Amino acid sequence: MLTVYEAVEGVLIKHEKVVPITPAAVWIDLLNPTKDEDASVEQALSIRVPTREEMSEIEASSRLYQEGGAHYMTSRAPSQSSSPAPRRRTPPA
Repeated sequence: MLTVYEAVEGVLIKHEKVVPITPAAVWIDLLNPTKDEDASVEQALSIRVPTREEMSEIEASSRLYQEGGAHYMTSRAPSQSSSPAPRRRTPPA
C-alpha cells in the first residue's frame, strides 16, 4: 500500500488513494507495495526503491541511510489496532 503524507498550510494530510507525488510530500510510506506502486515512486522521485530482500539484509544499525540524495528508513514495527484512530484532516475528494 502506498501512502503519501503532504504538509499543506502546516497540516499533515494523508493520501491513501493514488495521487501525484508533489514537492509537498514529506513522507512516502510503502507498506507491502505492489510493483506498480514501487515503480510509481521510483519514477516520481528518480530513485530506486529497495526490494524486500535488500531490506531484510540491512543490519539494524544501518536502517537509516542516504543514497543518491534520498533518505531511506527501513523498519520492523509491531502495531496494535485496538486504540481509537487518531484525528486527522482528510483531503478533499
